Parts: sequence; structure tokens; C-alpha cells
Amino acid sequence: MILEVMTWVPELASAFTGASGGRSRLKDLPTSIAACLAAHWMNVGYRPIAKKGVPALERSRLSHVFQNYVRPETLSVANVPLGRPPSRPASGSGVGRRDGRRGRRMRFIVPVPAVFARPNRKYFGSSVA
Repeated sequence: MILEVMTWVPELASAFTGASGGRSRLKDLPTSIAACLAAHWMNVGYRPIAKKGVPALERSRLSHVFQNYVRPETLSVANVPLGRPPSRPASGSGVGRRDGRRGRRMRFIVPVPAVFARPNRKYFGSSVA
């Protein structure tokens, strides 16, 4: 789906520039970028997405592309042609809380629970499931 959106909005693929600032010489870079975005947004890692024999989907290449091309600066630039404000998170839900003193409502953006999410033992101990 990400590759299809990249064909509709060509500025999306061109937003991901290298950390060095130079022009990329990687062949099929949009395919690698789409694979990296899918792996991280679905929270599955590279194993289900990487394919040996396909240069754009080799695990080492996906790691290289994510480290050098997928950065907060490039994600902000990529959000603009999609019509999303740069500071808005890609997913999440709001949690409301009422301030007892003045009755003001505050809204916090929290991420959607991940498949492998669990409480941190450092703060909650080992008795929490």
C-alpha cells in the first residue's frame, strides 16, 4: 500500500534523502523505504519483510536505509504532501484527564498498544503481568 501511495504522490519518495545530503545511488530505493516504513509501523521488524535474492529487500539493505534515510527530518518532509501536519503522530489515541483544581481538561496523545508491549519491570516490579 505504501508503494502505491508513493506512485500517487511522487514527492513522498523524494522526501527521504540520505544523511550525508548527497544524491542516493541505491537502485529501487522507494521499495526499500516502503519496506522499512511498513516493518516499523507494524512493529514486526525486518524478518517478515526481508527477502534474500531481492536486493531492495535484503535485511542489511533495509537496516542501512532505515539508519540513513528514515529520520525525523525526512518523516516531517514526507508528511507534508500527504496533508498531515509535521508534528502530528502517525497513530495514537487521545486520553483525557481533568485537572481537579480548576476543572481544565488536558489531552495527551498516547501510542496504540503494540503486540509485544508489557510493563517495565524497573518501575512496576515482576509481579505485574
